[in-house]
Amino acid sequence: MTNSVDAATRVSLDYLSVLERRLRITRTSNGDPVFVPDRVSPASVSALRTELHDLLTGSNCDSCIEATRKFGEDRVQTVGFGITENFDLLVKLGFLYGQRLVLWDLIGTRLLAKKQVASDDILAVGEIACQLLLLRSVVEDGGAVILPPPPMWSEFSCLVADELRTNSKTTPSDYGLCMALSTVEDGLLLHPYTILDGASKPLVHDALTHQGEEFYSTENQAFHYSLAEMLSDQRLVFLQNISSKEFFRITRRFPELQHDIAVAFSQSRTGLSKVQVSIEDKKRIDRIVSSLNQRNGVQGKYFVDVLESTAAWSSASLVALASGRFNEAGWLFGATIMDLSLKLANSLRKWYAMPNRPVIIQAFCHLEKLAAEELETQFLSPLPLKPNSSEQSTGKLLREFTEPHWVEERHEYLNTLPLKKAQRVLEILDDDQIHCNVNVRRFQQAYIGDYLADVWTICSATTRYPH
Repeated sequence: MTNSVDAATRVSLDYLSVLERRLRITRTSNGDPVFVPDRVSPASVSALRTELHDLLTGSNCDSCIEATRKFGEDRVQTVGFGITENFDLLVKLGFLYGQRLVLWDLIGTRLLAKKQVASDDILAVGEIACQLLLLRSVVEDGGAVILPPPPMWSEFSCLVADELRTNSKTTPSDYGLCMALSTVEDGLLLHPYTILDGASKPLVHDALTHQGEEFYSTENQAFHYSLAEMLSDQRLVFLQNISSKEFFRITRRFPELQHDIAVAFSQSRTGLSKVQVSIEDKKRIDRIVSSLNQRNGVQGKYFVDVLESTAAWSSASLVALASGRFNEAGWLFGATIMDLSLKLANSLRKWYAMPNRPVIIQAFCHLEKLAAEELETQFLSPLPLKPNSSEQSTGKLLREFTEPHWVEERHEYLNTLPLKKAQRVLEILDDDQIHCNVNVRRFQQAYIGDYLADVWTICSATTRYPH
C-alpha cells in the first residue's frame, strides 16, 4: 500500500471490507473470493445496506469526493461507462488509459435500494462484490476507488439525471457518459471510456457539449476502440489471462507505457474511413506481436548460448579434475578453458548488449511471463470442493428457517425439524441471525423464555451453543 492513503482510498477499502464481512465471502487457496448466497440472511442484507449508506453519505462522501477532485488536478482519472459482460477487460482498459480508475457504487445505491431485494439481486450483489474484491490490492495502491454516483453529491448531476430519465430514448451508455461528464462542473475531472461494440456514439446532454468535446472526443473514442482491440487480440491472449491486479502492478512498473501506447495508437485518423482505421489498427497490433515474438526468440537464442557455454565450461573442468591431468597436460587443459571462457564471455556480451526494446514490448514480456505463472498455479492448485448434498440440504433449511420475519414463526418451524437438523441449523447461524432470533419478536417479553428453553434442549447434545 502506498504511504499516503487519501480519503477516497480509505473509504473504498472500508467499502470492500463491509462487502466481504456482511456477505460472508470466503477465499480459495489462490485468494479468489467465493460467494455463497445461502450464507447470507435477510438481516445481513439489511445490515449491509445500512453500512454502505453510512459509508457513501455525509462527511465520508464529502471527503472522498474532495480527495478525488484533488487527485485529478495533475493526473488522469478514468471512469468506465455503459453495459459490458467483460468487467475484466473494462478495468484493464482503464489501467492503460489513466493513473486511477473510478468505479461508481452499484450495490448500495442501486441493487439494495429497493424495498424488496429479490434473490436475483442478491446473486448480482455477490457477483459484483467478488469482482471488486479482486481489485483490493489495486485499491490499496491508489489505482482504483469506489465512489457514490454523482447524483448523490452533485446538484448539477442530479438535474441532468432527472432529465435523462424522462427521455425514453436514453440508453445506459448515454446515461453513464453524461454522469461522468457532469462531474466536470464540480471540478472532478474524469475521462470517460467504454468498450465500443459497433453501436452508435452515446448522446451527450446539451448542457455537456463542451465537456464532451474535451473529454470524450471522436479521437478519444477511436483510441479506446484501438486499445480494446489490442486487449482482445488472441495473439496477445496473455493480456486477457493475467489477473487485473497483476496487470495493474506490471503496467505501473513502466511509467512510460501509457505514453508510448498513446503515441502508437493515437496517430491522426483524419480523412480515414472506419475500414481504413481498422486496417491501421491491425497493422499496429501486428507490429507489437512481431516485436514481441522477435524479442522472445532473441532472448531464447542468447540464453541458450550462455547455457551451452556454461555447461561446456563445467563439463571440461570436471573432466580435467577427475582425470588429474593438470600437471600431465596442463597446456591442453589451459587452452580448452581459454577457448570456452571466450565463448562464455562472447555469449554474455551478446546477452547484455541486446538492444533495448520499446517499453510496450518490455512490459508485455513481463505480462506474458506472469500470465503463464498464474495459469500454472491455477492448474496445480486443488479445485474448490462442491458442497455435498448434506450442505445443500442445510442451506435450504436455513433459508426456510430465516424466511419468517418473527421469531415465533421461526420457533414453530424449528420444532418441526428432526433434532440433528435443528441442531445443524442453529450451529451455522451468524451473529446477525442470532440477534434477530432473540429480538425480533411479536409477543410479550416473557415469550422469549419458551423459545430459549427449546433452543437449549436442541443444542444440549452439541458442543456449541450459538445463543
